[in-house]
Amino acid sequence: MINFLLILFSLISFGCATPTPQSSKIIKNQSTFNLQRKIISDVPFILQKKNHCGPATLAMNLNWYGKNITADEISYDLYRSDKEGSFKTDMIYSARKNGYIAVKIKNLSDILKEVANNRPVIVFQNLGFDWYPLWHYALVVGYDLQKNEITMHSGENKFKTQEFRKFERTWSRGGHWAILLTKPTEISITGSKRDHIRNASSLEQMKQLQNAKDHYLAILKKWPNSTMAYFGLSNIAVKESKIKEAITYLEAIPKIDNTFFFAYF
Repeated sequence: MINFLLILFSLISFGCATPTPQSSKIIKNQSTFNLQRKIISDVPFILQKKNHCGPATLAMNLNWYGKNITADEISYDLYRSDKEGSFKTDMIYSARKNGYIAVKIKNLSDILKEVANNRPVIVFQNLGFDWYPLWHYALVVGYDLQKNEITMHSGENKFKTQEFRKFERTWSRGGHWAILLTKPTEISITGSKRDHIRNASSLEQMKQLQNAKDHYLAILKKWPNSTMAYFGLSNIAVKESKIKEAITYLEAIPKIDNTFFFAYF
C-alpha cells in the first residue's frame, strides 16, 4: 500500500512539474493585454448530467447567444452512450447545425483575447492523466491577469476559477483543443481567413445558404481580397438561381488574382 501511494505521489508531482510555456508567456507579458480582468457575467449556467458536459457546455454557449435550446435537445446530436461522452467533431457539427460558426482557438493567449472581446470559449480538458484520462468540456467566461486565473462554467461549478498553469496542464492533456462560437455575421479576432472560409463552406454544404452567405460577406469585410469568399458567394447565387449575381461575384475574382481559375480548376 505504501509503495502504491509513493508511486501515485510521484506521478502527481511529475504532473505538477509539467512545463506550462503558454502561461509563462502570458504572465510575463501581462501589459500587452488591453484588459487585465474580464468576466462575461451574463453567461447562463447549466448543471450538467453525468457525462453530459459536452451538451451542457454547448447549450450554455448557444443560450448566451440567444438560441433557445436545452442540453437535452443537444444531446441527441452529441452524446454517445457507448463512449459515455461527446466527440469534439460532433461539438463542431452541432454548433454549425444550429447556425453558428465554430472557429478553433490554438493557444491560451487567443482564448483570453476572445474572452476580452466578450465571447465565451469552449475548451476540452483531460482532468486525469495521459494513462487514465478524464475528458471534460468547460466554458471559459473570464480571466484575471493579476491573480493569474481563468474562470469557467465547469461541471457543477459556475464561475469556477483555476490558476493558469493548472488549466494549461489539463488543456494540454486535452490536445490544446478549443472553439469559439460566433454568429454568421461576425468574425473572430484571432481566427484565420482559412478558418472562416472553412466554416462558411461547411454551412453551405449543410444547405444553410443564408448563413453561409452572411459569413462569406463578413469575411470580405475583414479580408476584401478573399477570392474563395467571392467564389463561395457565386456558388450560393447559382444555387439560388441568381445567375447575374453569380457572374458579378465571379468577375471580381480575376481582378484580385488572375491565376485563380487556373489553380482551382
